[in-house]
Amino acid sequence: MKKLISLLSLLLVTSYTYSSTEQGHGRVDMRGTIVETPCLIDTGSADQSIDLGIIPISYISQYGASPEKAFSIKLIDCQLVSTTKENFQWESFDVTFDGANNGNYYTVNGDAKGVVLQIKDTSEQLAIPGKSMDKIQISPGDMFLNYKLRLIADGSDIKAGDFHTIIIYRISYY
Repeated sequence: MKKLISLLSLLLVTSYTYSSTEQGHGRVDMRGTIVETPCLIDTGSADQSIDLGIIPISYISQYGASPEKAFSIKLIDCQLVSTTKENFQWESFDVTFDGANNGNYYTVNGDAKGVVLQIKDTSEQLAIPGKSMDKIQISPGDMFLNYKLRLIADGSDIKAGDFHTIIIYRISYY
């Protein structure tokens, strides 16, 4: 009986070994950058997609712009003391927005025509493409940079259709 149990155990182990086949494999590509920066950009703020929704031509014609849509950039773990520069303390930063533009506004792509995109901060300062906005004092901990965007009429005939654009922002610390 012991021989039979031993033989059955050996057969079970052997058959499991032969029945185990590779079911798939994959690869994880990891990358990053190490920098000294007083604040980190929260992962939810780094790449955002903002839907302005459906905007009637009549609304833009009547008011000259669409309703504003708020968005934020969250900075986390802000520190004032530099970890690499001796006796150096971070004080402020500025934000620069950039993208395809026609001067003070960002152009949109797609079938919609006659509108451009405007970005402002909560004190109504325009984010002019490629120009730094006013400096902001760094506060330890987390910070929210709040902005508003909207479509505005550019003076040409407004045409209905989908639109999209890509705006890049850069934060420079001082």
